[in-house]
Amino acid sequence: LSSALLLYVAIVTPVVVGFFWEREPCNPIPTLEFDMFVDIVFVIEILLNFFIGIYHQGVYRDDLEFVAWSYLTNSFLFDVATSIPVAIVEFATIQQCRAEGGEAEQDF
Repeated sequence: LSSALLLYVAIVTPVVVGFFWEREPCNPIPTLEFDMFVDIVFVIEILLNFFIGIYHQGVYRDDLEFVAWSYLTNSFLFDVATSIPVAIVEFATIQQCRAEGGEAEQDF
């Protein structure tokens, strides 16, 4: 699932940046709902990485403390930096616009 979602992001992001970069902040992009789903999946994946066992020096380790420390010291910062839930922040911004009476149109 992660590979398919990464492929989706790699294909859709340039299109969204190219065609929707200068839109009004209160108007959602057509892919917003699915982008939120993608963001949620990546955040859940980060949380799961704390609990999934790993191989360390040829030995499978699944004790929580070792796995969590290994994840925190190896790839956690990269995963967090590349999985910032931008679509969820955009959704919250659109909801704020609607609450303030802004023009939030449905483009899709």
